[in-house]
Amino acid sequence: MKTLIVYRSMLGSSKNYAIWMGKSLSAKIVKYSDVKNKELAEYDQIILVGGTYAGWMSLDGFIRRKWDYLKGKKLILADVGLAQKDSSDTQRSWGKMLPEFRKTAKMYKVPGKIGRLNEENVSEKNIKEIVDFARGAGKIVNGKRKKTVV
Repeated sequence: MKTLIVYRSMLGSSKNYAIWMGKSLSAKIVKYSDVKNKELAEYDQIILVGGTYAGWMSLDGFIRRKWDYLKGKKLILADVGLAQKDSSDTQRSWGKMLPEFRKTAKMYKVPGKIGRLNEENVSEKNIKEIVDFARGAGKIVNGKRKKTVV
């Protein structure tokens, strides 16, 4: 499966995760502001890596603008931030995302940092589950992976 990693990084953690995933998956990495529509169309799987800040998912606008090029692909979101996956802040920001995206994408929460705060928890080991999922067969239905029968 041909994979593209699109990232938006304000404090550095998202870029680090994108680089680590790119190396693990031998995938192309591109900053969200540099990605072309033609590029999005060429890939089967797109991993979006970006932070959440005070209930706002940094790639939300990008996803909305590019939805016509993202829909129908295997989509993975690596949500980078200090809040836990089950926190009200994370759930609120996820709830604001494009409904069609939420139905088809698999979301993972990975730790971010602010300055040196939480810096020790930003690690390549945090991408293992994402990389394993990206390598696996299956389709996303209502945000959950369904195995396909071959």
